[in-house]
Amino acid sequence: DQENNNVFAKDDTVTLDEAVAQVPYGLFHILFLFASGGCLMVVIIETLGMGFIMPVAKCDLELSGTQKGILSSIGFLGVVTSSHLWGYVADTRGRKPVIVYTLMVSSVCTFVSSFAPNAWSF
Repeated sequence: DQENNNVFAKDDTVTLDEAVAQVPYGLFHILFLFASGGCLMVVIIETLGMGFIMPVAKCDLELSGTQKGILSSIGFLGVVTSSHLWGYVADTRGRKPVIVYTLMVSSVCTFVSSFAPNAWSF
């Protein structure tokens, strides 16, 4: 009797592959894949783009080697210091609002920083 009432009976367990096979796959998943891929591309371009503009920025902004290093690594510092916080907020408040909020803040900061007259004003 107790074996039949057990919630964790071996007959009821499924592997990850079996669970994924049982989930329907449709248009939502395709659109979600493209949307999240687009977000990932934007974040990567913004972070790694400094490597492409640094040779020109060195001349235009008269940067030293140390300043170039700080400017190149500041994006990674932001990711490292804020990832745990935003991960926790996403787990507790929901992923969609966090993704929308962080992308909007990132977009505004990137737009404003594109008008910066020197490397340290923003």
